[in-house]
Amino acid sequence: MTEGSPIAGAPKAATSITLDSTRDEVLAALRAADPAAHEHAERGEWDQLEHHGPAAEQALAWARFHRQLPAQRRQAEHLELEAAIHALGLARELEEAYLGQLAAAAESDGDMRAVLVEATAQQRATATAQHQPPLSPALAPVPAGAGSLHFSVERDELHRALMTVKAVLEPDHPDLGKIEIACHGTVILRVGSPGRGERQSFFEIRLLTTRCIRAGEATVSGRALFDALRRFPAGPIELVKAQGHDVVKLRARAVETNLPTVNYVPIDPTLKGMVPAGVIDLDHLRILLDRVRDVASGGTDASVLHNAVRLSHADGRLQAIAMDEHRLVRAVVDLPGGEPLRGFHLHASDVDRLFRIALAFPSQLHPANAGPPLARLSVSAGKVLTVESDALRGAVSHDPRPAAPYASVIPADLPDAVVVSRDKLTDAARAVVQLFGDEPSPRMLLRACPDRLEVAAHRPETGPRHTSTLPIVAAYGRPFALALDARYLLDALSHGPPTVAVTYDGEHRSGPIALLGWPFRDEKVGRQRAQEFFAHELKSGPLALIMSMLLDEEEDHGCAD
Repeated sequence: MTEGSPIAGAPKAATSITLDSTRDEVLAALRAADPAAHEHAERGEWDQLEHHGPAAEQALAWARFHRQLPAQRRQAEHLELEAAIHALGLARELEEAYLGQLAAAAESDGDMRAVLVEATAQQRATATAQHQPPLSPALAPVPAGAGSLHFSVERDELHRALMTVKAVLEPDHPDLGKIEIACHGTVILRVGSPGRGERQSFFEIRLLTTRCIRAGEATVSGRALFDALRRFPAGPIELVKAQGHDVVKLRARAVETNLPTVNYVPIDPTLKGMVPAGVIDLDHLRILLDRVRDVASGGTDASVLHNAVRLSHADGRLQAIAMDEHRLVRAVVDLPGGEPLRGFHLHASDVDRLFRIALAFPSQLHPANAGPPLARLSVSAGKVLTVESDALRGAVSHDPRPAAPYASVIPADLPDAVVVSRDKLTDAARAVVQLFGDEPSPRMLLRACPDRLEVAAHRPETGPRHTSTLPIVAAYGRPFALALDARYLLDALSHGPPTVAVTYDGEHRSGPIALLGWPFRDEKVGRQRAQEFFAHELKSGPLALIMSMLLDEEEDHGCAD
């Protein structure tokens, strides 16, 4: 049967209805041939046409065909995109991850083509990495006695720089426990992991008021440098290293000490092909990373990107997404020009170090009377991300592991919601955590009613209970009951506006709960507008998603009918 032919098996009506007829043409034909059938069709009651005349049978066949057509077209598109992903030649784990995301998007009416776009970008980045030389050559170990340098610095400036570097220093780590002192024009203190180009990461502080007397490099133990500096009073300190000597001499007036140097593999700070990716307030970057770092560090599945943060960018806003086995969090910040960051993956350890140095830098090295500390972001071929200001520079590597299936986890719609004070819900969650003490997975029951939110918890083996009733700002949809881990809820509530919407699908006994910031303070918001807001925030806004625990059969919302 073709779309342009009369429907097979049906007697020819006065005005023939074909599968490619428009709805108006079908209604016009029914109006002329069967007014009673036309009334049903006008109201959308197509199944009522079954016992009418020939024109109605044609119209019914037309309606059934067009009901199935979107699903058929979507299935065909799914198969087409599946074949396109296979044709990219990705690594097996990557291909399976993207096919899983495609299947989830198909099932949830999501954007399937966006999955192919991301998979194609990943394939291009991989191909580029394979055909480009390393960002830096292989670097040989340098003996402790090699090199020389000489500069003078105020003790206070050196101390503040060291306190900033301390944020990323790990004293017992074979690499991150060392500080490389580089003297070329100005003095730089550098901490990081040496390696070949894209696999290295480092952070460096530039001493802006210091000038080199003799250029060179030396590396010392971070702990030893801190200990040595404690012996010096305020004022200028000279640091001198002679070629062939394995000590850096620190001297000031009557105080002098020798600081042993160590063997090291140098960190090459030269990064080529960097593309600008926007300018961000360091405080905003710190807040963004703080919201995702706990979840990023909680993942245990090494085969997918659970213990990492994925960056995305849309509508002028940078999104940071992290996921573990039970939670997902997405933080959002305005960042014009951040498109090159889309698809970049940060390992959890780098997220934590970036957060710590973004926290330390403003308090130690940024002038108190200056404006907010700004940092330039740049990215290189999907390999390295840099964060840079006049006195600070950090470079972290892209984590190449396959992405976790974020798109399949975030629901498109959670129709039921209760809006409540974040502080009051935080107090209730904290009380439940205290009730359970050190026990894992403190179970907390929420019952959402049109006029209140009830919180309950008990320890069956010992008997202590917690119950509280929280006033609500608004409620939408159906009442619901859900159970979840109180510690996860407490962590999710540690950020966000004073009022939050707890959204859920009350038809199911288990499923995800989403916490969304509620921006409408004293404004009365109707159900349709609230649902539009929930759908928008679930798609691209800041959110915290927590998987609920399975409810017992006897537990329900308990609200009056």
